[in-house]
Amino acid sequence: REALAELALEAGATAEAIANAKHLLRLSPRSIAARDILSAAYLQSGLLPDALKMAQELCRLDPEEPLHHFKRGVLLQQMGQVAGATEAYLRVLADTDAEIDGGGGDGFIAETREALE
Repeated sequence: REALAELALEAGATAEAIANAKHLLRLSPRSIAARDILSAAYLQSGLLPDALKMAQELCRLDPEEPLHHFKRGVLLQQMGQVAGATEAYLRVLADTDAEIDGGGGDGFIAETREALE
């Protein structure tokens, strides 16, 4: 189911990706992959509140993963919730600065800094 959902998402078949990811959630209620796929599919479909709900669940289930907080920040920013987005971005930087010597500047870390600026 996970592979089917990922392939559907990559092919732009968001309805199929959502259906497969929801089925995966029924089979495995704590599935991080299913929530990640749902978040992306909802975002592609313009369903920002649903995408945000999945991002928040990802943050709750796997709070040590900074990428989940980054995605949450992006969604909040797109929804005009600047305070929430700022908090999420600061969480990303606090978590990653402790791990990366000098703070790093690659990938979503650089994007996080840009978003805050």
